[in-house]
Amino acid sequence: MNGTSCVKCPYQCQTCTSPNGACITCVDTIRRDRTQNCRCLTGFFDSGALNCSACSPTCLTCTNASACTSCDATRFRNLTSGTLCSCIDGYYELFGADQSRTCVKCNPECLTCTSSPANCVRCDPREIEFQELDPMEFLLVFVNLDTTQQLMDLVFNPTVMLILSAQLVNKVSNSVFNVKLH
Repeated sequence: MNGTSCVKCPYQCQTCTSPNGACITCVDTIRRDRTQNCRCLTGFFDSGALNCSACSPTCLTCTNASACTSCDATRFRNLTSGTLCSCIDGYYELFGADQSRTCVKCNPECLTCTSSPANCVRCDPREIEFQELDPMEFLLVFVNLDTTQQLMDLVFNPTVMLILSAQLVNKVSNSVFNVKLH
């Protein structure tokens, strides 16, 4: 009410103190927070309609149905590519029959995996049984390391140091040791 005439509240408010003031009650009592001036709750976004719309199930917060602004770390997700919540390293995404998407832990020997816990995309060199690798298999693991720290962990592993024989060192060209790691 403005003097003696009624003025419409903001669209998200059922009742308000003034057109630009605080909401007293919200039009959507399930997905809007009255204590936050009827802003949408976490997991929902304001599309300008009376009711808040749901974010993608992978998002914690979002600006629209597919653009995440934050992810739920307790569900093993982090923000990638600016607006997507992907599974963190060491987890892969499992799609449920009910359209759910869950991050499932990879096996310990996998730094990353896809489609199943044992389907490694990148192996953890600390978990590989090097005694069972021939020198050329060892090189494949060695060349696929992602970081300098992984290289240091591998090279200074006592088990690996015993396995690296003169035969292996002779088979490795200098260019392999000069691989640029990121």
